[in-house]
Amino acid sequence: MHSFSAEFALIHATCYHAHMAGKIDLSEELTSAIESVVEGWYPEGNIDWDNFLDRVENYSDVDLGTDMNSPLIRAVKKYAKAYQRL
Repeated sequence: MHSFSAEFALIHATCYHAHMAGKIDLSEELTSAIESVVEGWYPEGNIDWDNFLDRVENYSDVDLGTDMNSPLIRAVKKYAKAYQRL
């Protein structure tokens, strides 16, 4: 289980502002789902993005769509990678 740290706060703030600049704002519900999936299934190593995104959709009840290059999915992937590195 990850604990909150100054490093995480900085990554979270950086991701949030990057998403805002690109008009993508990840909700608290979505970031919580991303964190849960990273912690439960992908704490390290490569991420199977199809499986990961399906799990995030199940945890959050958010439809992420199917375009792996959409701004929302790119933002989710960026947040997940940053969270995994903590």
